[in-house]
Amino acid sequence: MRADAQRNHDAVLAAAKAVFAQAGTDAPMEDVARAAGVGKGTLYRRFPTREHLFAAILQDRVDELDASAQRALDAPDVWRALSEWLELYDRCATEYPGMSARVGESLSDDRSAVGTLCGPMKNSFARLFERARHEVPLRLDLTPAQLLSMVSALPKDARTGRTVNPACASSWTACARSGSRIPPASAPGHLVAPDLAVLGVLSCLFSGGVTVPAFRSQAYTAVIVILRH
Repeated sequence: MRADAQRNHDAVLAAAKAVFAQAGTDAPMEDVARAAGVGKGTLYRRFPTREHLFAAILQDRVDELDASAQRALDAPDVWRALSEWLELYDRCATEYPGMSARVGESLSDDRSAVGTLCGPMKNSFARLFERARHEVPLRLDLTPAQLLSMVSALPKDARTGRTVNPACASSWTACARSGSRIPPASAPGHLVAPDLAVLGVLSCLFSGGVTVPAFRSQAYTAVIVILRH
């Protein structure tokens, strides 16, 4: 890439991050071009669609997630490793308002720019998930992709796009207890009524404004507790 082309590329990425952080991922592409000091033609030559721009922005985060999942394969406590990886995934996917929903949608489309980018990361996470399935009594009717979709669907702060913090430790305890008694679903790939009840508790968990790090870490464990028999 020529030096001037590289400068334009870097300027667009920096501008996109700033614009999306302030106005969300639905901000007009023209605003990105204006902030980068380039014309719309230059912007679209480098990034034909918004999806391609998202992929470029997410590159470093996805590489981090892939490496983290591979390291977690050797963790002595796979349940904790899985919980911590999901927390990292959520943190990376919610860096910009509206980004989590777009990432969640793209993960199911391997032909999209973001879906293609996330392929190696999804494979590494699937290996971690399968290791957990062998060592912890996880539900057999849920897949790694469904688990990522559940995390992407957690309630978000409308202003920041971040997953809202849990309300209190007692809500977490109630969620864990109900999740530990969930029976296997009758049909693979379908959530049964008890699953939906737990998801309702999770929504309550994320409805408050308490900012206690320990509660936040426990909340991601609560997300995967419904995987257990």
